[in-house]
Amino acid sequence: MYQGKYASTQPPVRRPRRQKPRSKKGTIIFYSIYAAFIVVFFAAILLVMEPLRDWLIKYEASQPNHKRDQVFAELFEDPDWENIYRLAEVEDTDFENSRSFAACMESLVGDSELTCLETSAGLSGDKKYIVKLGEKKIASFSLTGGAENQTDIPQWELGKVEVFFDRTQSVLIDRLPGQTVYVNGVALDDSHVVRKVSTVAEKYLPDGIHGFRMERLFLSGLMVEPVVTAKDAAGNVIALTRDSQTGIYSPAIPVMEASTEEKEIAVTAVQTYAKYMIGNVSLWEVSKYYQADSQFYKTLQSSELGWMQSYASFDFTDAVYSDYYRYSDTLFSIKVDFELRLTRHDGSVKTHELNNTLFFEKDSAGKWMVMEATNVAVQEQKVQSLLTFMHEDQVIQSTFVDADTATLTLPEVTTPEGKIFKGWVKEERSGNGKVTLTVVFSPEDGNPVYLPSGNMLEPMTLYPLFEEDKK
Repeated sequence: MYQGKYASTQPPVRRPRRQKPRSKKGTIIFYSIYAAFIVVFFAAILLVMEPLRDWLIKYEASQPNHKRDQVFAELFEDPDWENIYRLAEVEDTDFENSRSFAACMESLVGDSELTCLETSAGLSGDKKYIVKLGEKKIASFSLTGGAENQTDIPQWELGKVEVFFDRTQSVLIDRLPGQTVYVNGVALDDSHVVRKVSTVAEKYLPDGIHGFRMERLFLSGLMVEPVVTAKDAAGNVIALTRDSQTGIYSPAIPVMEASTEEKEIAVTAVQTYAKYMIGNVSLWEVSKYYQADSQFYKTLQSSELGWMQSYASFDFTDAVYSDYYRYSDTLFSIKVDFELRLTRHDGSVKTHELNNTLFFEKDSAGKWMVMEATNVAVQEQKVQSLLTFMHEDQVIQSTFVDADTATLTLPEVTTPEGKIFKGWVKEERSGNGKVTLTVVFSPEDGNPVYLPSGNMLEPMTLYPLFEEDKK
């Protein structure tokens, strides 16, 4: 067939090759392996994540803020103050213990809410927290432990516990001879005596016999108002009364009343003495009532009759009795006041006041005899106060002085270089622990110090005050 000049340009048609079908077995193996890898991957993830999750939970739980909250809740949300006292390792004193501390804190805190704030623990690496009641710091605790590396789980444990309280309470108790005073069940000894009271009668009494006496005891450094009790020499409990203004505990002072017999003996003895002084009776009659070796009787023997001897009549006014005191079963004193009225021959009256205190002692025969007589007020109380001078926690001088003394010699102290001595001061602590210094004796007072009339020194502990010399 003739195609001519122009031939067809269409490429020849190729018939597609017949492909072989793919293997289903290979596909199954591939996807099986793929799925296995996925399963293994997620299983591995689960195996890793579970410990990691546990580690993260433990790590978060072991952070100090969680331990802080746990400790604060255990100790201070419903505080057991006695347990806190023991954790803080506070040492008991002779008069107070954990129960005293608990009473102090319960009184202070009550049902009020406490707060907890972190504070610096220095370079120790520990954590420290302050427990506060309002603005008042009452306790602290620390957490110790932590971790050496950031990846390690910290093991925080309760460290040191501290408590902050003031020992500003004090107590004053009066006691009579033979009595023992107890504070929180502990007996106070003579070292706590700061004030002594006696009477002028002491100078007229035999050795070993004493008149009215009372001692005041002082105890400071207490957390709370203590329980104060007292017993007599036989061990019997004595009632004490606390003065609402001064706070001083005192026993009841026994009231002594003279018997009718004692009053009659006293007025008879004074009247006999008065009759002798006007020449109405002899000295022998006086000797029936007065001991011959008494100073009063000896004075009568050597004295001239000094009262009016020429009179028409005499009489006595009714007697007034006072200042009765029984020192023992065989000794008492009593003051008798009345007047001797002498009527002259012209009808005029001369009056002599008789105000004598008589000391009666029973003799071997059981008769009351005047052992001494005076017009001095023998029941007037004499007070001595303890003055203690300290410097740098050392006692310089501690002595009892008459509270009404007119002069007082102060101990000398050396003034440190660059400072000025400003005087002797006493410290007073308020309930919140604030200390106030009051100058009692200044250098301008001189030494010895001349005290004003009527001044009564109270028991005091004094400290030297030095200030910087600004010159």
